[in-house]
Amino acid sequence: MDPSALIQMVNVLSLTLAQLAGSLVQASKDIDSLLEEVWTAYNDSKAKPDALTRAVVTCMFQPVFLLRAELTSTMKLWLAGFIRFGSRHRPNVVFHLACRLCQTWRAHPVSALSFVDELVELLLYKEPLIDEKEQLATDAGAPFQGFQGYSPLDGNQTAAVTTHAKDRFVRLVMLSFVDDVAVDKSSSSNDTQQLFDALTARLLKLNVTPEWQKQHMLNSDGFGKKLRSWQALCIVSAHVTKSQLTELLPTLATAFAVPQLPSVRYYMELFVSAGQGASSPHPLLETKL
Repeated sequence: MDPSALIQMVNVLSLTLAQLAGSLVQASKDIDSLLEEVWTAYNDSKAKPDALTRAVVTCMFQPVFLLRAELTSTMKLWLAGFIRFGSRHRPNVVFHLACRLCQTWRAHPVSALSFVDELVELLLYKEPLIDEKEQLATDAGAPFQGFQGYSPLDGNQTAAVTTHAKDRFVRLVMLSFVDDVAVDKSSSSNDTQQLFDALTARLLKLNVTPEWQKQHMLNSDGFGKKLRSWQALCIVSAHVTKSQLTELLPTLATAFAVPQLPSVRYYMELFVSAGQGASSPHPLLETKL
């Protein structure tokens, strides 16, 4: 099928689902079958322009699907599949997925609690080394759809290599979401604190797993994961409570007992020494990660 025709079909389906999804969520098997049909059409398309990728992600990951507890397991499976596919073949898939997730989670931060593992995976995502023009292809005439929003596309792809370049990176999309939730005082509810607690615990526990306890060379995959994990922990450090810190002290002590390269050690110490109650975006976001 011609990609432009497929884009129009997916967009129509997306609008329909946005209106009717609430009445469909009880039939999880039917929803899974519908998502399978959309995915098959996308996967079978020889040409996969960025506009098609974005339309498919928007269609399949409806906010109501992500918010309903009865669909959590289904959406987790699809998230894993999209991340796996994008990581191997098409990084723009992961980028659009990150934008879509953050759009939903910004409006409902507590909903991210059900997807902490996926949130951590995207926070640790390693950007692939691909052609910059291919990665940053976007529609310059459409409202920018980076991590501060997710507005519709309207065709005519052009290369935007120099404009909003940093906003095309998955991890900055995710870090910005976490930082926005941390800074937004209106989000300081018990549910939001649970999100920070779960995120902190998951990231710290990764650092004491056998694989992460090994010594890794500079710029290796293991080194990169450690560095990215502590950078993410620095974002949430202002919301680590005394009770949680006490609970995680043995884990933290184990992580600190392992010799680390200076760049990793720097963020580890920054996490521990960070003050409470951030009132502005974290300085980490102002640096090149």
